[in-house]
Amino acid sequence: MTIIELCFFAYHTLIIGEAEPAGPVPIDSFFIYRPDKRIEVWRFVLYMVLHAGWFHLSFNLCVQLLFGLPLEMVHGSGRIACIYFSGVLAGSLGTSIFDPEVYLVGASGGVYALLAAHLANVMLNFHQMRYGILRLIAILAFASCDFGFAIYARYAADYPTVRLCRMSHI
Repeated sequence: MTIIELCFFAYHTLIIGEAEPAGPVPIDSFFIYRPDKRIEVWRFVLYMVLHAGWFHLSFNLCVQLLFGLPLEMVHGSGRIACIYFSGVLAGSLGTSIFDPEVYLVGASGGVYALLAAHLANVMLNFHQMRYGILRLIAILAFASCDFGFAIYARYAADYPTVRLCRMSHI
């Protein structure tokens, strides 16, 4: 998934001709989740290959590699892929219900699913892991900071990357 997301970002950067930390977002892409095109069901999953700038892409890729690879080595690619795609689908379905006028890009749903799976793995295998308490604290701190940043970026009107993960209806 990391390579696919990198390739899509490189392609859209070449087409648009610029890459900023927070955009531009390929609004007219065949893959972006758009509320006016909900009938096109592939958009509920394939929005994950598009990102709102290189900062958004790099954050998602780092989390995928830091938390997804260890899980994949222990539990296998198939199980982790199911968790990842379930998170992506849950993100778009939840957005379509609770914030129905929002355009959606990025793999954040899958990334949060990987974080939750890693947290569950650490909690279940806490006594068998080296530095279990440090892993638990690191995951909780990382997820809390990211969640707080996402809420701040969503609702702070003067913050420059307000639409880092989602685009409001244009």
